[in-house]
Amino acid sequence: MWLVFLLLFTVPAGAWGAPENSLQTADRAFNAAGYDVARDLYEQGLRIAVREGRKVTVCELLNDLAAVAMAQGQERGFRQWIGQARACQAQLPVVAQQPDTGSLLVNGGFEQGLVHPWGTGHYEDRAGKTAFGLWWNSLNTRAFMKIDTDVRHSGQRALRVTNYSPIAPHVFTTTSQRITGLRPNTV
Repeated sequence: MWLVFLLLFTVPAGAWGAPENSLQTADRAFNAAGYDVARDLYEQGLRIAVREGRKVTVCELLNDLAAVAMAQGQERGFRQWIGQARACQAQLPVVAQQPDTGSLLVNGGFEQGLVHPWGTGHYEDRAGKTAFGLWWNSLNTRAFMKIDTDVRHSGQRALRVTNYSPIAPHVFTTTSQRITGLRPNTV
């Protein structure tokens, strides 16, 4: 079984080609608990995204690396990567986006990633400045959120939420979005 795993997920150096395919390969490795392979692929993609100036991709890959650290039980590594991801996300321009589906929820399928306006809801101020980042953990919750290009319902992406903490009061992970345009007495 281990040999099969290596054949499926060993990717030669410089294999980060088409971003969508390479990210899906990394996510597939992550979902199969191939965390070392996923980490290597995410780091390779991060170097390329930084070099090419793709800021949104850089932020997403930093968040993916935080998820790898959490999945491997590396709390210190998680804190370092998530701190970098949140600092990166805070530098992204805040763009007022309009829903493309007729729904008031923007980017509900996470096709554009876990980006603004996610992180503008209940725990954030009205100006869109996030108090905790686009998502956050309460208390000592051991959880993460990441975009998944491998397992999804429809479209090309989905939000993966994984919580390793036992069920307890006030132990959760959250993201939210402030909804505007609501009208009283309408559906």
